[in-house]
Amino acid sequence: MMLQQLWNIFLCLVLDFPKCKFDGKVPGGILSTAEYSGKWFMLAMAADSKATVVRYTAVDSAAFVLTSVKDRQILHAKGALRLSQSMECNPQQWTYQVDKTTQELTLEGSPFRKIEIFVVKPTEALMFLDTQDEGPETFTRLYLYGRSPTMSEFSHQEFEQRAKSLNLNNIAVLKQVREPCEI
Repeated sequence: MMLQQLWNIFLCLVLDFPKCKFDGKVPGGILSTAEYSGKWFMLAMAADSKATVVRYTAVDSAAFVLTSVKDRQILHAKGALRLSQSMECNPQQWTYQVDKTTQELTLEGSPFRKIEIFVVKPTEALMFLDTQDEGPETFTRLYLYGRSPTMSEFSHQEFEQRAKSLNLNNIAVLKQVREPCEI
């Protein structure tokens, strides 16, 4: 299994296959709240537009706490983004609903957005593929989150390869000059 994943990554990197297959998609309906609840750090993001990436370069670091609502298909994220220029903390909150039909997450208040979850390293790193194909704004964004504010070389390579295979060539890695804000 691991050898096949490494082979896929090698082929994608060296031969630049346009369609690279990645394993690790987690259906939203079976997301283990015990494994994935708790504190996460945003490490990098990739997008289909340079303008989106420019917005994220204004963020120095970001930390989030994921919690689930018992007996409901809802996941809450509470976070704080440290802004690069002022180094102030900007608190944020999101509520995600698990779509039982597609097994993807939808963001409350954003009916056209869908979020797919991919495991990079079980319980250590996740990627969220955030897409919106209709509505006032269309986009595709890939986020890398880790349990630690530092990114392993493996997670970084896997993230960049997946971004490349999705034609998300605009990548921002958070600088993390200062420690993430407390939540």
